[in-house]
Amino acid sequence: MDLIGAKRVRIQPAGSNEIFVVEGKESEGGVISAEIEGLSKEPSRVFASDVAYYVSSKGTGETSVTFTLLDIPGKVEDKILGYKTDESGISFVGDDTDAPYCAVTLESEDLSGEKAILAFFKGKFSRDAISAETTTNEAPEPEGSEYTFTPISDDRDGKSKGQVMAKYVGDEEETFKELEELVFDTTDAGGSGEA
Repeated sequence: MDLIGAKRVRIQPAGSNEIFVVEGKESEGGVISAEIEGLSKEPSRVFASDVAYYVSSKGTGETSVTFTLLDIPGKVEDKILGYKTDESGISFVGDDTDAPYCAVTLESEDLSGEKAILAFFKGKFSRDAISAETTTNEAPEPEGSEYTFTPISDDRDGKSKGQVMAKYVGDEEETFKELEELVFDTTDAGGSGEA
């Protein structure tokens, strides 16, 4: 499936009543790209009776999503990366840094213009580097920062149990709603508020 554009990313940390929406609104960040890898397991031949008897390829590989995001608010980044923040607003990264599990959806379009949603039930974000460069006389052109999302299989009961990703391409609003309910915790305990 080929996708065009990366319109919106929605992120809900586990146990949070907030769903962070990154969709290009000023001071709220935007999505530049998303690259998904490892959806297929590397096939391997199983030999029996001196012949290649069977090809084993069940499951997924080392699935990961590399998001390139621009201007993500600091409070969102701190929460999804597990940075500790004190009452003064200072963020700490160290021995006890542990990113929370998050649920994520990516909204795009297919080649025919139909809405496409890719959903990941459970995984953790990481960011390996922060860079700073000198300014010049030319107007700066900010580049996005890379965030790696490492999804794992959903462990909740229901049709998503054991699944790493779900996708839907189409225009049925009821199906979009069903997928959202599978991915995000919309109970009163988990909440459905957006930031």
